[in-house]
Formats: sequence, C-alpha cells, structure tokens
Amino acid sequence: MFLFLQISQMEEKVDRLFNILLKDITEEEVKHVIVGLNWTLVETNLGAGLAYTPAKDLAGCYPIPDSGKLCNRSLTDLAKLVWSKNPLERCIGMAGINSFYNNTNKRISSGNGLEIASSWAGEITCVGRFPSKFLQNKEVRVIEREPLAGEFDETQSRKLLKSSYYSVITSSTFVNGTAAKLISWGKHGKIMILGPGTPLCGGLFNEGINYLSGFLNLMPGDIISTGSPEGSGGSRQPQRFLVPGDELEIEWSSVGVLKNYVVAAPPV
Repeated sequence: MFLFLQISQMEEKVDRLFNILLKDITEEEVKHVIVGLNWTLVETNLGAGLAYTPAKDLAGCYPIPDSGKLCNRSLTDLAKLVWSKNPLERCIGMAGINSFYNNTNKRISSGNGLEIASSWAGEITCVGRFPSKFLQNKEVRVIEREPLAGEFDETQSRKLLKSSYYSVITSSTFVNGTAAKLISWGKHGKIMILGPGTPLCGGLFNEGINYLSGFLNLMPGDIISTGSPEGSGGSRQPQRFLVPGDELEIEWSSVGVLKNYVVAAPPV
C-alpha cells in the first residue's frame, strides 16, 4: 500500500508539471518536425523548440504513428504527445512545448545559467554532466547514467539531491520522465533546470524551481549584441573606431557571408 501511494503521488507530480506546460499553449501551425540522433526540433509560426532525443534509452523499435503527417496537426495536439509511452513521441511533444515558450516574444533575461551557479556558495549537485569553466573551482557532485571516475550513478540521486542545497538538473529529464521526482528531492534548496530543451515557462517557478536556463529561437529582426557593446577601439594603441564607409563582414562556412556598411547617424 505504501509503495502504491508513493507511485501515485509521483505520477501526480509528473501530471502537474505537464499540465502547467500545456495549459497556455495555443493553436499554432506546425511547420517542421525533425527527429535527430541527439535533438528533436519542432518549428511553428512562433519559432522553433528543441528537446533531447533519447536514442540511448531506446530498447527495441519505437515507430511513430503517422510520422509523415505530424505537420498536419496543431501545436496543441502535437504537444500532448508528452503523455505518450513512446519516448520518441514524448520528445516531439516536448519540442513542441518549447517552440511555444522559447522565443523572443517572451520577456526573458539573457545570460548563462552556469555563470549564475558559479556564484553559489556551497556544494552543487548536477544531474547531468555540464563541462564549464564556470564550475571549475566549485565543489560539484555529478550524477550520470554512465558515470566517469569521481561521478555518481543515478541510484544515488535521491541521497545527493536531498543533502545538497544547490542543484542543477538537465532538461532531458522532462523527456525521460524523471524531472518530477528529481525536483521533489531537491526543492528544499535552489534548483536550476538547464539545457537546450528547458521550457522557459514561468508557471514552473511555482513547482520548486528557481532558475530556468535554456535556448531561445531567434526571429527576423532580432538584434544580437556580442563582444564589447560599448566598443573596444578606445583601448587600442593607436585608438581605432569605425567610420562611415567601413564594411563589416561575418562569414560562416556552409551558411554564407553577412555584410554590413557603417553609415553616419542622422542628425537629431
């Protein structure tokens, strides 16, 4: 009876997480669904969302019914695949959810989640391996399904999360169904969900999560500020600044060349 009660309570927590994510999703056109070896992408008219493809977790064959007709479904319908027992359908549903939340129409702060974690004073438990310069000098306990030397296997998750005030949990746990129990074990402290598949949904902050760090889909008209926004020409010897008539070129292999011309600002 006690075991049944525990399982029922955990299923309720999983249901609550997905209900929060699904309740605000609107009827949107699904343009593309791509299932890759590592990541799954869903693109809608709002943007694109990613989710972890659980290729290593698949034992046997998991066909996707009507796989050639997924783009004929609305986003509200596609997102409900997170309830599926088929792990490939779950990751499609999760990517659909992220296509709704993870776009620049939302008021979201830019930054690196691990940079925030580097300011935490104390031991950090990471569910997932996050190679990062920000955590190099921190006390970090890493939990992995295939642990390396000095790491812990997933059977230690409950003990480590309950004994740690700071926890960083990979977003892939939303796909493999472990997010709810991991969050419940660490919610006495600070929890960050991290990774490209993190749903940037404010409703999750009511479930014991303190930070959501994921990827945003850029849209035409978005502006990217890189390097030193105020310029670095003043620190050069001799000083050097852009002047009207200069050309700036950025080239990406397999993508092309982006060229911009510097013009004088119009008089105020």
